[in-house]
This record gives sequence, structure tokens and C-alpha cells, in this order.
Amino acid sequence: MSFGTCSVCRTLIPLGQGSRCKRHRPKRVHALSSTQRGYDAEYRRNRRDLLADDDRCWLCGKHGANTADHEIPLSRGGTNHRTNLRPAHKSCNSSRGNRPA
Repeated sequence: MSFGTCSVCRTLIPLGQGSRCKRHRPKRVHALSSTQRGYDAEYRRNRRDLLADDDRCWLCGKHGANTADHEIPLSRGGTNHRTNLRPAHKSCNSSRGNRPA
């Protein structure tokens, strides 16, 4: 069996269990629902209208976008207003994270 070290305390840990020992591994938090995260009726309505107008992903340029990406993420003070939304594929949207455009 191969071992690595905890990135915090340098305790030996088996490889394949992440970079931290049990003591320093972050606690899991309960996931919030989409509504609790701010994806309300306004977002759903604006996403529907946006994708009906244009389905070209603003991140990769290909057609078939199926989500609306926030140019300024909600977590950084963005809104669900149509001017803050851009069409995106789910995979492109997820890989971008919560970085502002």
C-alpha cells in the first residue's frame, strides 16, 4: 500500500483518500436547493426566453446550450436579470465555476 502525507499536518495517509487526513478533511454541508441558492422563477423565465432566442454557448461557441450562465455569479452579487445571463452548455457552465466573466 502506498502512502502520502496530509497537506495540513503531514500525517501519513493512504493514497487515494484525498490530500487531508480525517481530522483535517472538510465537513460535508447539506446541499441547498436551487431555489435556496437563488435560482427562482425570474431565473427560470429569463433562462427560457434567453435559450429560445439563441442556443449558442457563449463559452465554447457551439450550438445546443441548455443552461443560462450568470456573467456575474449570484454568489458575487449578480442577479437573475436577463442582462446578466448568457446561454451555456451545462458542462461549460460547470467548469467555469463562480468566476466573474
